[in-house]
Amino acid sequence: MISQSAGIVGVGLLSHGATYRRKLRRFRERTDARLVPSLSPTYAGLSLAGRF
Repeated sequence: MISQSAGIVGVGLLSHGATYRRKLRRFRERTDARLVPSLSPTYAGLSLAGRF
């Protein structure tokens, strides 16, 4: 009885953690912004690049 209850709780926590991790990864991918150096013979600067 106790092992069954512990198993059910464990499966619930595992599925919650997997869902949380997947959503967190998708959130980080969408808001990935970075500064990129732009260099040419006549110009030097920074560009903002990313996906929103």
